[in-house]
Amino acid sequence: MTKVNQDYNETPYFRTYVTNVFSVLFVLYGIVMLVNKPVWGTVIAVSGGILWRMNSRGSKLKSLAVLLAGALLFLLISRLFWYNGLQVMNTSVLFVLQAFYFTGTVFGLGSLYSVLTSMDKSVEKRPISKYVVHGVYFLTGLLILPYCLFYFYGIIIFEGVQPELLLPVAIFFCWLLLYIVQTTIFNCSKRKAWSGISLITVLTLYVVTRWAEII
Repeated sequence: MTKVNQDYNETPYFRTYVTNVFSVLFVLYGIVMLVNKPVWGTVIAVSGGILWRMNSRGSKLKSLAVLLAGALLFLLISRLFWYNGLQVMNTSVLFVLQAFYFTGTVFGLGSLYSVLTSMDKSVEKRPISKYVVHGVYFLTGLLILPYCLFYFYGIIIFEGVQPELLLPVAIFFCWLLLYIVQTTIFNCSKRKAWSGISLITVLTLYVVTRWAEII
């Protein structure tokens, strides 16, 4: 019998179920995308199959987290390619594509959240629960990451390479750096923990104002 990674077995049922559902939705989403974007659809469908295989074999959580993050990034980027396809896509096909996209995103986020909280064992007694910390950064990421991607893409398409491209890149790395520091260095002190939460809140409020300008 194959020995399964020990940290994989802490909460296997929920994580395995959610990840399997996400991988199936990811494959189906890729198959539907084959209608208008065959190369992109093939990449997504194959990635979903690899994710299912890794999850079924009980791969290490770090590997699973990287693949889940990559799959969610694929989903986010694929949204950029919808515009041209929408003009020629059948209404029924479009409905199915959107259903797989949004449902898959929910299950993908749930799966990644479960994996990251299982990996987070840096401090047993911490000022803020790890579930709250990861939840805060997931929620803020839902506002920050799409903004960074769409803003970066918009500048590239309409203006080309400009110094303004540094803004979304800087915002993304600030969010990522705060996430890493919050789950490592800031875990040991109540003051540091709440300082990190305050900083990510300020960054998110700034991005919200930028969203308002775009909309």
